[in-house]
Amino acid sequence: MLISADAVGQVWWENSSQGPDCSAAFNDGRGVGYNEGFNAGHLNGEASGQANMLAACQANPNGCGIYLGACLAAPQYGETEPNDNIVTADALLGDTKFWGQAYGMEDQDWFYVVTSEPNQNMTINFSVPTGSVSGWQIAVRDAAGNIFAQFDAGAVPGSTSPQGDISYRVTLGLVGTYYISLQPTALNYEPYNLAVVIQSSPLETQNFIAGFYDAELEPNDGPQSASPLATGVAMFGVINLNFEPGTEVPDPDGDGFQYSQGLDDDWYVYDSPGNEVLALEICGHAECTNGNWLFSLYDAAGAAQEAAGNYATPLLAVNSDIGNNDRYVVGLGSPGPYYLRVTHKRLLTAPCAAYQTDWNNDGRPSGPPGSEATPQACGCESGYRCDLTVANPSRRVVEEATWPVCPFDFGSATEQCQATCECTGTGCALSSDPAVPCSCGGNATQCRVFVPNPGTPTVAETVEYGLCPDGSGGGTSPQCTIGCLCTQFSGVIEVPDGAVTSQYNFSVFGTNLPPSTVNSDAFPAFQGRPNPYTP
Repeated sequence: MLISADAVGQVWWENSSQGPDCSAAFNDGRGVGYNEGFNAGHLNGEASGQANMLAACQANPNGCGIYLGACLAAPQYGETEPNDNIVTADALLGDTKFWGQAYGMEDQDWFYVVTSEPNQNMTINFSVPTGSVSGWQIAVRDAAGNIFAQFDAGAVPGSTSPQGDISYRVTLGLVGTYYISLQPTALNYEPYNLAVVIQSSPLETQNFIAGFYDAELEPNDGPQSASPLATGVAMFGVINLNFEPGTEVPDPDGDGFQYSQGLDDDWYVYDSPGNEVLALEICGHAECTNGNWLFSLYDAAGAAQEAAGNYATPLLAVNSDIGNNDRYVVGLGSPGPYYLRVTHKRLLTAPCAAYQTDWNNDGRPSGPPGSEATPQACGCESGYRCDLTVANPSRRVVEEATWPVCPFDFGSATEQCQATCECTGTGCALSSDPAVPCSCGGNATQCRVFVPNPGTPTVAETVEYGLCPDGSGGGTSPQCTIGCLCTQFSGVIEVPDGAVTSQYNFSVFGTNLPPSTVNSDAFPAFQGRPNPYTP
């Protein structure tokens, strides 16, 4: 085994009693080296720790006890009343506190900032130097005043500093003007401080100008005026009160009547590429208030039939309760427009508002023969269907004439009588009435001829009936039985006590897919995978 010279020398130095004593020098050198290494490590560790600390605090200033409010100078500017709306909003200076004050529950304070580039981060700092930040509602709005962020100042978690100020962040996608509105939620006259800090962000996502949600375009009471639907965007609508005479319904709380809802149908249209799964999400964007809802989906033919006042079977028909986030899925096979009608959910006991005839008794509205089967208005005393008795539409009158007996030599009772025509040298005449001329062919001296019965007939009328439109009756049956169907239900709806007007919202989500999972490319691959349950 080879041993290095350094190792041999050290062993010699530690065990030798000869030569100079080097232990002191060794100890001194070891101490110097230790101190130099410790100092270098300490300084390097401190520098590294400081860098890490700065990065962590920059990412989460509040976690390091650094709050925006402590970095802002005392307020030097105040709101200029009136600044109660978007037009009179005060401009905010960046990194500068503003002071303001509410002068009543209805007082709103509006401010605005202007961004210089897309996707800038805005931090809102709010404080009440003399009290709590609770009791203030703060909203961030776009250039048109639409709210896209709103919070209660006292309910922002993890953002309140020991000094009582809160910070709230939001990224502003588009370049332009943004508004901040404040309003007290309780009687509160304490002054507040407001500041905003705008910072650039590395986010490069393109932001598009689009509505936060859509609203029905009135009037949209039929398929021809339906409001268009965009997939994934919430649509808001209102079922309006009906003030038309004759639409009143009994007041459940006493005598008299009240105006009804439910007779205002809202129609929407969705253009499908076909082979699509369409999901209908009801009350998903916000809670639907004061009403239950009936959603019915039709293809173009069904919508046209409904618009003409005739019943059409919907592709989808669902009832939805207040506030439920209901989701229903339907497959659309053919490309083209599909129409969604929204009205109030009807009670199972709701009275009928309009009836139409069912002449064929097949359960569908239809009209009498010869009128292109156009249904007619009818009525039932109660219920949703009744039978009506009508005159047989195939009634026909047959006239039959009875003639007296012929007065001539052949006694028959017909319209034409047989008589004898005799010819002499002076001419031919009836033997029974020489005043009536006649003729015989050739050189015949006598022949039989037909002449009108000189008597007056007796006319008798006989009525005959064909089959009724449903195949019944006929013969001598003068009447047919037809159906009378309810095709429109009244505005008696499920609403909470005291409610008068209802708003709703819904979204449609279209996913263009193969006709079914079985027809997809993924299904054969799935079938080809190993399966422990098959031999």
